[in-house]
Amino acid sequence: MIFSRSAEYAIRAFACLAEAEPGSFVMAKEIAERAELPSHFLAKILQQMARKNYLRSNKGPSGGFALVQPAEKVSLMDIVTAVDGTADFDRHPFQSAGKRNGNPPHDGWRVLRSSIVNYLEHTSVADVAGNGSIRRARKK
Repeated sequence: MIFSRSAEYAIRAFACLAEAEPGSFVMAKEIAERAELPSHFLAKILQQMARKNYLRSNKGPSGGFALVQPAEKVSLMDIVTAVDGTADFDRHPFQSAGKRNGNPPHDGWRVLRSSIVNYLEHTSVADVAGNGSIRRARKK
């Protein structure tokens, strides 16, 4: 897999935050409900993204989380690398198996990886917000 479930949850949460009024804060529990995510796990991801300055957080009754930058300026790749790092993009998934049985790594993986990376780099949070594409893709 190219990115973790944590990265998927972060993308879905960012898409939810992109739909909020600019400058307003949304509670983690509300994000979890809207994006159909486990709230306890999501809260940890949101805190991690706030520590990395992708989100602002505010405590209290009117607190929650908000995007630091406009959704148009945050790519899906920004989120995935902030959550997962880049190690999964740098390694070939069949590399170990190929070396064990003498077969070279599959060239088709490079094409697929390149397409996925291109999509993540050129798709913003704004592109996926509001159209439900993240939620619909998961329910298929």
